[in-house]
Amino acid sequence: MNKLYKKAEAAITSIVAAILIVTAGLVVMDSLSQIDIKFESAITGMFVGGNGNSTNPYQINNCSSLQDMENNLSAHYVLVNDIDCSGFDYGDGKGFKPVGTSTTPFTGSLDGQGYTISDLFINRTTTYVGLFGYTGSSISINNITLENVYIRTTQDYSGGFIGRAQNPGSMSNCHVTGYIEGQDYVGGLIGTNYGDPSITIDECSANVNILATGPFGYGGGLIGNNQDGNITNSLK
Repeated sequence: MNKLYKKAEAAITSIVAAILIVTAGLVVMDSLSQIDIKFESAITGMFVGGNGNSTNPYQINNCSSLQDMENNLSAHYVLVNDIDCSGFDYGDGKGFKPVGTSTTPFTGSLDGQGYTISDLFINRTTTYVGLFGYTGSSISINNITLENVYIRTTQDYSGGFIGRAQNPGSMSNCHVTGYIEGQDYVGGLIGTNYGDPSITIDECSANVNILATGPFGYGGGLIGNNQDGNITNSLK
């Protein structure tokens, strides 16, 4: 009887151990599944909708997702509401980080749909500062107001929307108010508009205080330096 009891006890112990192993495996699989779901959510959660193409652009609803444009420089974006950037910081104590550089320029589009981005703050020691630091060919920026910006660099090329625009593109119905500072090539909309041809600008305005501290002092209400860019129906 004692032997039978021991055999039964051993069998039960083995069954329990097997159940625990299976349960642990299911828990691990579920945990991994949750990690995958959270990772997927982190990627898609940068924007509230869209897939980034021209017919279904990524939808931006806050300053953090505005910053996330840096993760896909050739995509298309739209604002879906007014955006308050007051207090926003990239994590380096210098405010918003301009989207696009000379080696990786922004080549997509941004349609504000008539909404306003307010209190954009940038205070850096690098070249090419603005909402977009450096843009390449075929960019399109439309229907946006930048209200009460503070944009400053100790280097060249600073503008409300673009530090340096390189090659063709278009801007329409874009407006800026606030303060913009840099050495040379400082403008309300664009620091320098360069290319053959360069960006065409229509129905835009800038009501800004400009300070160009550099030796050449290139500064302008709309554009610090414009090369072959066609400007129509715009005010400074």
